[in-house]
Amino acid sequence: MKDWFLIGEFSNITGLSLKALRLYEEKGLLIPRERGDNKYRYFSSSQVDEAKRIVQFKELGFTLEQIKRLLTVTTEETLYEFVRKKVAESKTEAVELSLRIQNLESLLSSLEKNKQLTEKQRGVLMESIFETSLNNLKRRGVVADSDLITQLKSEVDHFSEDVQKFLPEIRQVLKVVKEKNILIGPGRANTAASLVLFSEGYSPFDPREFDLMPETFSQSKIFMLDVEYSNSELLGRLCDEISKKINFEVVAFKSPILDILKDVQNKTGEIDFEKFSDLDPIILEAPKRYGIRGLFGPDWSPDFEAFRSSSPEFQAEHNYRASEIEELYKDLIYKSPMDYINTETIRDFHGLGLLKKYQTGGQDSAHPELQNTNGLLLYREDWLKIYMRLTGVRIAEANSLLSSIRHNPQDHSVNSLSDSLEPDVKSSLYESIPDLYSKSHAVSWWWYYKRTAILKALWKDSYLDSIKKWEDQHQMIWQEFGYKKDKDLYYLKA
Repeated sequence: MKDWFLIGEFSNITGLSLKALRLYEEKGLLIPRERGDNKYRYFSSSQVDEAKRIVQFKELGFTLEQIKRLLTVTTEETLYEFVRKKVAESKTEAVELSLRIQNLESLLSSLEKNKQLTEKQRGVLMESIFETSLNNLKRRGVVADSDLITQLKSEVDHFSEDVQKFLPEIRQVLKVVKEKNILIGPGRANTAASLVLFSEGYSPFDPREFDLMPETFSQSKIFMLDVEYSNSELLGRLCDEISKKINFEVVAFKSPILDILKDVQNKTGEIDFEKFSDLDPIILEAPKRYGIRGLFGPDWSPDFEAFRSSSPEFQAEHNYRASEIEELYKDLIYKSPMDYINTETIRDFHGLGLLKKYQTGGQDSAHPELQNTNGLLLYREDWLKIYMRLTGVRIAEANSLLSSIRHNPQDHSVNSLSDSLEPDVKSSLYESIPDLYSKSHAVSWWWYYKRTAILKALWKDSYLDSIKKWEDQHQMIWQEFGYKKDKDLYYLKA
């Protein structure tokens, strides 16, 4: 056997993944050494046995911190004490696990018979979802601080029965996606708000980074899934079956951009988009550096179906000339992902006038919730936070009121809001309601934009060729996306 190994060689010999080896190095368990002038880091042959001991201890259920201490044990007496404590700990866990299995089996029986859950059974289910999600988040490297635990618990506690039934179904969808190698998007509607879906690996967004409200997912009635345009039939059928099975709308939409992303990677090889920081200049400065063609969002067209089917008044206000769009983006540098999201939300739904106001500093506001939007009230989530802070009502009540006003405006007036509000605040909050947009829905755009910016910067020719090929073949704008047009009418439904 060689005396020294690069990390890839050491991974093959020990069976440990590169990710595991980097984690063990970070935790101080297994540290490679530098050798020679090339400054490369190598593992020594003597560390192979060390790696095997780490694996053995992990299989016995020891934590990495415990293993670190075990590796320094020098006497049998100390090792005996470590193992004795682990045996006692494991016996306690076994008793607790046995009790949990009994409770879950009782819960499963009720679910299979479609019975109403007892309060105890619902508590067992909620606790199971919470613990599973928390453990998943820890595995993703998320720090389980008090803020995370509070928000995760609040999301799970607010779960409607429909959302509870939905979670096992989305796991089945993700299993099919993995087995069939189908490319899917990050999920729209309230998906990005969910810590639970983030923990499951479906949502790529930690909702806390965008000031989202996990509880808004808890009361959702619809789940929107983007899937490859040309490989959508299986997931479309599966989502339809789920919708019939539970009282929850699960809709798969055919997505052109996913076809294009896959086509480019068929030529370039798989691209790890997440290794690029969200603050990388090639992403934030893409409109100015590379032009807007091929950038998700900025590459606007009047041929978008959503635009063509909008009201004449909306079209008149938002029918931009190509020169206007070019002028808007020619010197644009996004300050952050949220700046991109705000810019595209305002341009799409409020027009260039308000966008110029936003870009030149916005307006003064007494509401701290609007710091990230330059004082502009754009999002449903910010409205809810303001209303909750000023009135003291809980999220469920505030969300129910806002939804009722939005969907049944004829049944409401400014007096529907709490009398505890100052008259001017009450009036401004009420008047803002028709123009509010879902921030969690808008956050999903960043996933697409980031990928298109990276492709435009590093694989421009292959990327633009794929766009042209797709548009020529389908006679459709490459940025088209599915949406719900009316009660039972969908565009690009799989």
